[in-house]
Amino acid sequence: MSQAGDQLGRLAFGGQAPLHRRDNRVDNICSAAPGAGLLVAGCHHGSQTVCDGVQVHAALSLDGLFGTDRCALTATGASGMLCADGAYASLARRGLPRTTLTSRMRRDAALYEAAPPRTGKPGRPRKKGKRLDAPEEMARRLNVDEFSAVRVDFRGKERDLLVWSRLVLWYATDPNHLVALVIVRDPQGVMHDDFFFSTDLEASPGDVASLYAGRWSIECVNREVKQCLHAEDPQSWKGQGPVRAASLSLWLYAAIWTWYIPTFGTTVTWIARPWYQKKVAPSFLDAPAALRRCLWSERISSMSSVGPINAKILDGLLDTLARAA
Repeated sequence: MSQAGDQLGRLAFGGQAPLHRRDNRVDNICSAAPGAGLLVAGCHHGSQTVCDGVQVHAALSLDGLFGTDRCALTATGASGMLCADGAYASLARRGLPRTTLTSRMRRDAALYEAAPPRTGKPGRPRKKGKRLDAPEEMARRLNVDEFSAVRVDFRGKERDLLVWSRLVLWYATDPNHLVALVIVRDPQGVMHDDFFFSTDLEASPGDVASLYAGRWSIECVNREVKQCLHAEDPQSWKGQGPVRAASLSLWLYAAIWTWYIPTFGTTVTWIARPWYQKKVAPSFLDAPAALRRCLWSERISSMSSVGPINAKILDGLLDTLARAA
């Protein structure tokens, strides 16, 4: 096996955790079961591993979070941050162990204050307090000076936003616990107000907004796994075949990035195209192309004639073949 193949094998099978790039191009590299595209789960341990400024995270599937025998969060001292769209807001009532949930809140959600303390009088104690305005109406009543200006990581770029937060009881979603409602407003007035909530009552509003914006990278992963690795058209449709094919595609995606990032870092591995001179970050297609070049260059050089091969001819040939494969 070649040097690149050996290194890829060590990274893929040697127990090294998936990598998390802060520029959000490769926000969550996951080796997870199908369903991981719906969620982002960052596992935080007592001592995080950092490789050349790349923070180590892990992405878990929905089944992995609920299956205690497979859940990575069962490790001692580990905690998780789970982010999902509004369709999964009801996970807040599941009481996931050592896991906080960040999701989108309905604009017309029925919100309440916390239940008042017990009075000691006969009868059932109250489960919810005073009715509050819906999030959209609440945002409409807020003045600009009531918001706090924050700079958040918005899909890999720094962006100035206005945030406002308070604790509420979203009784229909979780009748037993308060959640932190976060209203995000664009100071330029271009985007509509967004409404998020988090079960982490100590999380800052800026962190909540940034975490939810990071979900976009999961959509990018789904697209690249389907289109670049052809996971959308598996050849096996019997039994567990489609599930295993999807799992293998996600694993392969993770393995390639796990090899590419520490190997090349910020080094440019692609040939600049006349129509894209401003390209500064690699796409996923650049990663397998670089892997093919490393593997094929060793084979072509060893199987060629004794005389030296012109480097320009070899580079051009390998680049064309690597991208056409």
